Parts: sequence; structure tokens; C-alpha cells
Amino acid sequence: MKKKILSAVVIALFIMGCAGSPTATSSRMTLDQAIREAADRIDERIEAGSKIALLNFTSSSDQFSAYVLDELTANLVDSGKLTIIDRQEIDLIRGEMNFQMSGEVSDDSMQALGQMLGAQSIVSGSLTSIGSEYRIVIRVLNVQTAAVAVQYRADIANDSRVQALLSGGRSGGTATASVSGEQAQIIEPATSSAPKNGTYTFWPRPQATQAGIPVNAYLDRVEVRGNFVTFYFEAVPTGTSGSWQAAGGWWNDDSFRGRLFLQNLETSNRPPITPANNGFTGTTSFVAFENVTGNRFSLTDTSTSPQIVFDEIILGEPD
Repeated sequence: MKKKILSAVVIALFIMGCAGSPTATSSRMTLDQAIREAADRIDERIEAGSKIALLNFTSSSDQFSAYVLDELTANLVDSGKLTIIDRQEIDLIRGEMNFQMSGEVSDDSMQALGQMLGAQSIVSGSLTSIGSEYRIVIRVLNVQTAAVAVQYRADIANDSRVQALLSGGRSGGTATASVSGEQAQIIEPATSSAPKNGTYTFWPRPQATQAGIPVNAYLDRVEVRGNFVTFYFEAVPTGTSGSWQAAGGWWNDDSFRGRLFLQNLETSNRPPITPANNGFTGTTSFVAFENVTGNRFSLTDTSTSPQIVFDEIILGEPD
């Protein structure tokens, strides 16, 4: 009888031990579960009635980025706690600012866009590859203070839905997704071609910012001739400023060649380049770069604090 009781106790303890110990493998949450959890976190932390704009999600796929923003919007709208800015309004402003939904965008640029939309908070996020899985990060910034109000992160499984969404790649051609077995690998092009010869004009003119605040420096046009790409600037959004100093005299001195950088945004494996020439013609300042490749750039003056930046300049087709 004692042996039977002892055996029963051992079996019971074994069962309890198995129930309390972690399993050998644990499944990650799905993408949809992570999005719902992020929406709940935002609802908890952001004051009810606040106006919020879902601006940008950085990933290797436009399709993936759009899916995350759409699903996050739907979850927040369903809760009814916050005022969500309509995506059509965001897309309209984004188009005017040449602002890409799935690419890297600075906090300063997103703050400026949030101010234009009248938002109190802005939402951005990113997807990072971790072996055969992915980490999703969703962040909420206060537009006025740039303080981080919400920071959500979760590891998600690389399941069939994630693979399908990543297979679309970026429309800008900066990256493509190749699915091999259970893992999606992002392959970035090693080189990009030079822009076509001709003149590229802009309407509206792209405007530089400093710490997220627009400054009086506008890109009027870009001229491509052989190995040289020349950027022309004005101090006013339309017409001419009346004097070259007003058009950006801070770019017209000898030291500026070592402090102004043009970065090809289509590939990260090319270093930024410095100007080959600069000066002014009439009321317009200009700066020329040699051996430029790509059709999407950022332009930064590192001598200012904070730096003055054209976050994204996109060359389509010449006029």
C-alpha cells in the first residue's frame, strides 16, 4: 500500500513539473497579433480625443508597410478613442513633400509633416530581420516636443503572410525581397545608374528643414550634363528672391565644399560625395557634383547646428 501511494505521489509531481516547465519551442506572435497589441498600447498611453497621424513604416516592401499602417489604423478607428487623420489627406501632403511611406525618414521630417496635418501625435515603425524571424517596432512621437510617447516592440514569426507581404519589394527599386525556404532575405543592389541628361524642375519646390522647421532654402531645379549634376536653389517658393545672398549665400564660400554632402538614397553602400563646384548665377545659388549615380538623394549642410537638410530629392524624368 505504501509503495502504491509513493508511486502515485511521484507521478503527480512529474506531471506538475512538466506542466510548470517551459516548452522546448515557443511560437512567436503573428503580425496581426502584434499590430493589435500595438494599437491597444497606443490607446492606453495617448490622451483620449488626441489627433494622431500614422505616417511611416520602414520595411523592404511597400506592400508590407501599407498593410501595417492600414491594419493599425483599422484597430485604432474601431476603438474610437483617438481621432485618426484620414490616409488620403496624409497621402496628399506626402506627395507634395516627396515623402515615402516605406523608406527611412528622419524624425524632423515626420514632425514637420505632422504639424502640416495638425496632428498632436505621429506614428512610425520599422521591421528588422533577426535570423529567420522579424522584430516589429512601432513608435509614437509628440509633434510639439518630439518626446517618445509610446514605444512598442515584438518579435513576430516569419510565416506565410509575412513572406507574401515582403515579396513585393520597394516601388522605388531600392530593395527587393527574395524568399528562400522559410526565410526572406533582402538583397540590395550594389550599384545604381546615373540620372539622364536634361533639366528637372519641381513644383512645388522642395524645401530644406532645420530641426524639423522649414527654412528659406528651396530647390528650384536640377541640371544633368555628362558627369555633372548641378542643383540650383532659391530663397522663395516661387519666382526669384532678388539677390543671391537671400538665395542661400551660406552655400557660397570656399569652406562649404567640405561641409555639404550629397547622399544616394537608393543604396547604402555608396559614401556621400562633396561638391566639385559652387557659386551663383543671377539670384540663384548652385552646387555641382561629379560622377553622381541614382535618382533619389538627400543633401545636408553639416556646418549648421542643427544641420540644414533636404531630406529627399527625387528625379523623375527630365523636362
